[in-house]
Amino acid sequence: MLSLCLLMTFLINDLSAQNKVNESFKQPINERIAQFFDATAKKDWMGVLDLTYDSLFNLVPKEQMAMLFQQMEAEGMEINMGKFEVVDFIGQVDTKDKHFVNINYAMELGMKFSGESFSDENVMNYMKTTFETTYGAENVDYNKEESSFLIKANKNLFAIAPLKTQEWKFLENNAEQQVILSQIIPEEVRKSFE
Repeated sequence: MLSLCLLMTFLINDLSAQNKVNESFKQPINERIAQFFDATAKKDWMGVLDLTYDSLFNLVPKEQMAMLFQQMEAEGMEINMGKFEVVDFIGQVDTKDKHFVNINYAMELGMKFSGESFSDENVMNYMKTTFETTYGAENVDYNKEESSFLIKANKNLFAIAPLKTQEWKFLENNAEQQVILSQIIPEEVRKSFE
């Protein structure tokens, strides 16, 4: 029984050691993620996409994604993001060719809607319910007169780099994108961070 307990302790310690983030990764990730957050805040969509995990573009071409961002704003959806802060490095998983680091971060998301598409009160109520479900009602402030939201969001993303490099790129990790993530993030990586 004692031998079994010692073996279990060793295995648990070994597993948690594999999930710890390599200290030498944290500073380079922080530097690259600051660029990613800065580009996002400035709505520099090509800058954001240049720091986005390349495998995503096998599903949706980069140029098409940039057009989607521009189209949203043209249709009356103004997005402002800021107050980004890395909260925690959750863990790390290495595959045969890549490092995957899971990161929690916080941000504020301001959204203002105008135009015909958003003039229907039912549409705005639906969006309010969706945001409250996603981020928690206590984190969503809705201004009905201005058709705007201020959301305090706690989010999660993957930082990904080829093995033995610091060429970090990023990919959001959220429930709404699990179908996409299942196609580009290895199953063992996703399961490690569930």
